[in-house]
Amino acid sequence: MSTNIFWLHLAVLSVNEPSGDMPDKWADGLKVNATRMNERRKEVIGSPAEFLDKLAGPSHTGWAPMLNPGFVSKSERDADAIKNAHKSNLENSYDDYSDKLDLAFETVDGVEAKRFKEATDNTKHIWSNAVTSGVLRFTGDKIRGRGPAATAPYWMTNYNKAESMLRDVDILIEGAPYDISKAGQRPTFRTAIQQKLIQAGMQIVQSGYLAAVITAQNTIIKDILNSLYDPTKCAVFAVADDPATSFCGYVKTGDNFILNVRVRQP
Repeated sequence: MSTNIFWLHLAVLSVNEPSGDMPDKWADGLKVNATRMNERRKEVIGSPAEFLDKLAGPSHTGWAPMLNPGFVSKSERDADAIKNAHKSNLENSYDDYSDKLDLAFETVDGVEAKRFKEATDNTKHIWSNAVTSGVLRFTGDKIRGRGPAATAPYWMTNYNKAESMLRDVDILIEGAPYDISKAGQRPTFRTAIQQKLIQAGMQIVQSGYLAAVITAQNTIIKDILNSLYDPTKCAVFAVADDPATSFCGYVKTGDNFILNVRVRQP
């Protein structure tokens, strides 16, 4: 009978506030690159035709299918009429789009992009609040410790500092880091798994921890892992928490929300 290679319970914190200088670093990065950002924006979308091709057109194409074909507004406009109006409004909004950005990045009192820089400083608290209850719960940071979405992929690729990434709130039930990725694919494995663990965790939280959403996201995590791991190194991943298989998924029990990672021998 197979045995566990390692088994972890990685806690998802209810909040994870950014370290003291993170909001300032975020703002400083935007302000330093403000002029360059605007120049690149103009290079990519500097004319009505480019605006239509690269922004307005794709925006309408992505939005249109979300409108119920049978919907009729209070003013008796059907779905097709609403779609046509939406498309027309977007196509004719280049001047408004361009003028507002030119104003934000205008040099004022000798300061390039002064309005943009002031707006960035004034929204640091908004950025901080967003990451506190959002993505930072899953990524963590270098100062206070990595979150579950960062730690798990490093354990599954036997990163040399993986053991030191565990926080006091995490539980190592047994084992040690072990590489389950295919030869030469550790960076690809880590990137793909981390991105999905972040996305899945956020969707679960935003759903209010609905069981159906947890199962659906854990199924996707399982499918991605089974497409990337080396089957000679560990047992297949399953969506059900079966002791005879490997498992990587989110579990909500009472007030506890964890990423349960169990890698079994093949």
